[in-house]
Formats: sequence, C-alpha cells, structure tokens
Amino acid sequence: MNEANPIEIFEYGNVPKPIEIPIEKLEKFYLDFKEKLKIKPKYEKYKKFKERITEHNNFNPSNNMFKLKLKAKYYIGILKLPNNQTIIIRPKVGEDIKFIKMLEYVDPQYAHIYYEISQKITPETNFLSILVDRFISSAERLIKTSLIKNYKIKRNRGTIIRGKILQKETMQNPNFLKGLVVCEYNDYTPDIIENQIIKLALNNLRYIADENQQVRIRQLLVEIQDITLKDFKIEDIERIKYNHLNSRYKKIHDYCKLIIGNFSFGFEVGKNEWFSMLLNSWDIYERFIRQLFNIFLKELMGKNISVKKKKIGQWNSCDKQKLIPDILIKQKNEILLLIDAKYKLRFKIGDYHQGRTYLHEILKKHKRCEVNFNKNHRNLLLIYPVNFTNEYNFLPIEKDPIKKSGIVYAHSIDLYHIDNDSYLRSWVKRIYKKFLK
Repeated sequence: MNEANPIEIFEYGNVPKPIEIPIEKLEKFYLDFKEKLKIKPKYEKYKKFKERITEHNNFNPSNNMFKLKLKAKYYIGILKLPNNQTIIIRPKVGEDIKFIKMLEYVDPQYAHIYYEISQKITPETNFLSILVDRFISSAERLIKTSLIKNYKIKRNRGTIIRGKILQKETMQNPNFLKGLVVCEYNDYTPDIIENQIIKLALNNLRYIADENQQVRIRQLLVEIQDITLKDFKIEDIERIKYNHLNSRYKKIHDYCKLIIGNFSFGFEVGKNEWFSMLLNSWDIYERFIRQLFNIFLKELMGKNISVKKKKIGQWNSCDKQKLIPDILIKQKNEILLLIDAKYKLRFKIGDYHQGRTYLHEILKKHKRCEVNFNKNHRNLLLIYPVNFTNEYNFLPIEKDPIKKSGIVYAHSIDLYHIDNDSYLRSWVKRIYKKFLK
C-alpha cells in the first residue's frame, strides 16, 4: 500500500478522519497514545465495554476494525498510523525551525543533531526521515573506517589451550578425561558496548525507516552480524567515558540516545504497526525559559543566583501536591522572583488564579520562616509567547494589586527571535531591571 500524503495539523487540532484499529491491537494503541493524544472513545470507556466491543457502534464487523477519533494535545512531531497515514503535528506558536532552536538550549548535547536536521527540513520532508538518514550515514562512515576493538575476557572449552587454564572448572567438566580443558583468554574484538549500542539503534529502526533506508540498515546489520544485540538504557550510554580512542563515537551515540530512549517508538518486532516521534512542547518551552535565565541572568548577577524548579520548605499532606512555579530565582535563602512559563496563545483567568495560589503557598512558607519572601520581591511573572493576537509587556493582572500579597504580571517573549542571542540577552535584562536591580 502506498503511503498517503501527510496530514498536517497544529497542536490541539483534530485529525480530519477517524482511524481504524484492529480490535486485537486496540488496547496497545490506547496504552501507547492515551497520554499524548485525545482519543474518543476515552480509554476509561473502552475498558468498560471491552468485553462487549463487537456490540459498539464504532466496530466494523466486515474488517474486524474499531474506529477512533484523534485530537492532538501539547505534543508536536510525527505520528504514523496503522492505516499507512502520517500525521505531522506542528507547533501552534513559532515555526518548526525555531522550535528546534529551542531544543538546543534544552539539550545542548544534541545541538549538532538539531542543526543538521534543521538544515535539511523542507515541506516535502519530515523530522523522522531526516533523523534516520543522518544516523544511517554516520553509521556507514563509522563502519567503513573500521570499528574500534577492545579486549574482552572469554572462556573456551576444547582440546586447544588458549590463554589461562581454569583448573577447577576443567576438573569439574565430565569431559576432562577426554582431553577437554576450560580456558580463559583476552579476545581483541569489536563486540564491545560502543558498537552494541549502534546495533541496537539500527535494529530498532528496521521497521520504521522508509524502504530505501531499510535496505541500507539491513546491509549494515549484515556487516556487524558478529556484534551482540543487547538492550541498553540511556543511562548505560551516558556512563561511557570518551577518550582519544572512542571520541569519534560521541556524535553517533547522541543519535542512538534519541532513537533508543528520548522519543517514543510504538512498534512490534517484524511489523510496522505504528510509531510516534513526539516532543512535549509545554516541557520544552518551560525548560527553555528556565535555561535563558540560567545563562543570561547569571551574566548580570553572578553565579550565586539559583534558577531552579524545586519544592521549598516542609510540605504537609494538605499541600504536598501543590508545586511552586516553573522558575524560582533565589539568592541564598531569599526569593527574588517567581516565573511561570505559559505555552499558550493568550492569558486566561485560570492562569491568574493559579499564580495567586503559588504566591499564597510561598507566603505560607515565609510566615513559617522556611524562606525569605521579602515584600519588595513578591512578584510572579507569567511568560507567554508573542503571537498575532496578543503581546504583553509587564502587564499587571489585577487592577489594584496589594504589594504585600504579591503581584501577578503577564509578559511575552518573541519566539521568532529565538536564534538571536542579542534579543534573548536583552529580554532577560529588561526583566532584571524591572524586578531584580
């Protein structure tokens, strides 16, 4: 079946047509995507009629399929569905390339990957295709120039002595009297963790890549067939120490981390059922704003400024689940400014109530002498992306704010200037002059 033209929607947009899922795969689809997409019927309702699913109006007995309606949430990226349809979810604020630039601040170790991909993106391409192609090309170059080897302890049972004879194991072997010995030796082999990680990433992409890429992947897997296929976590890759011998692996291992752990691939071995490569736009925006202050505010105020998101003081059972704002700027034990990143098109009254709750909770900590929340610094800044309808410039939300109770402001950042360090530095400096100088 030829792949249909990709459907492009924005965050919180509806997928135009319902999709059909085989009923035996329905629960797996729900589990893979219920957190990242709005699915109708909801998963909770599905569990109730699961035993009588063939009686549901959405069930099609002619093909044993079940219809689902999908709506995007706050994730952007690529979604490939079982009906061979690809959905591209675009950011509602800013542009794709600008969003990739935001990722450079969030995960600087992947900056070279995002840059390479951003240079290749066109209306006819997508993020996944470019990512896979760049990874395969890196693997091809690495294998062509030879894989690194290292010594690995191996054991061998046979009549030929190689390395050190293990006397105890040899004598316990029932074939000892036939001349069989157990030896242990150092084997200089490419079957080491640096190469095993690359094989795992290639193996994971076998049924996700396009046809031409799959051919290249199969060729690479043949060339490294003597490398053991093992499972790894991101933490395993991050524990690798790079030196002059394996430094050329650093770049390709960054790709491997993206493929193995940072993106969600839903697939079954041997079948290309579906997959997603989705980024949490709320999370990236929040971490990006925090990183701006971490970089540029410390240039203005020194490294003793703390720019973090963390709980403060002693949280009892009543307020345990109430978080402080996204960004807490402190100097020693004194709170200088509260900031909450709002990845929204416009201010809503609920944002104010949430901000007022944050202020109330931290004022309680102040009264218990757990933090110093000086009345001159009792400000909460809600930061929204600039868009075609709204732009806020230190706008007080309340008509007659009371300083001792804290003041909530709305402010904006223009993501279209995200690649301009001068703009970002100046943006942080204006906030510094307003609240911190």
